[in-house]
Amino acid sequence: MNKSLLLICILLFPSHSFSDNKLKATEYFISKGGSVHDDSIDLSTRKSIVDDDLVMLKEFSTYTTLFLDDTNISDKGCEEIGKLEFLKILSISNTKITSEGLKNLRMLVDLEELDISYTLVNDSGMSCLRNCKELRTLKLMNTCVSDEGMKVLTFLMKLNYLTLNDTKITDKTLESISKMPHMIKNLESITLGNTNITDDGLRHLESLNNLISIMLTGTRVTLEGIKRLQDRFPRCRIYYNNIP
Repeated sequence: MNKSLLLICILLFPSHSFSDNKLKATEYFISKGGSVHDDSIDLSTRKSIVDDDLVMLKEFSTYTTLFLDDTNISDKGCEEIGKLEFLKILSISNTKITSEGLKNLRMLVDLEELDISYTLVNDSGMSCLRNCKELRTLKLMNTCVSDEGMKVLTFLMKLNYLTLNDTKITDKTLESISKMPHMIKNLESITLGNTNITDDGLRHLESLNNLISIMLTGTRVTLEGIKRLQDRFPRCRIYYNNIP
């Protein structure tokens, strides 16, 4: 056992017990350039992290936060992630994960934040999030998710922040949102950059009660449509450029 590592773990995590296996896993992740903190692991941007490494996550079964962005994990790795039933924050953007891998996460019912941007996830994987009823933040930037996949919003009763830049959604998604009482009440921020949203879609957002931020860069909306929305939400921050 590495005595120096044991001392560090005791100082940083006095409330945790550390088995030999957990110490070895902690040392391994640190050797890969990652960091292990109280209830959280950050392995993001570590290209040397692959699916087989995630077997060691079983030593951190009660941890609540995991960052794996920009690593070399794929669907196989999701099998291990899906066993971390206490996860509240999970970020796996810019990985090789597909909708098939997302199915392994369907039992992470305590998730509050999920980032699957820049993955290969499409509409077929969205239904896997139906059980994630505690989600407050969902990031889907640069995925192949379309209006069909956004039907999952019906089940996400507490969602506040939704990122849909560079997806395949249309005004139809915004129309659906405008008919969901929980979205009308709770949604505070939505990003729609580089999508096919038009002024017709913006009109649907006027039914929301607590919108404080919206991003429209690279959409098909006009300045007239933006002005109308700003009049409805004078305190809302509306981000845009290249608007005709």
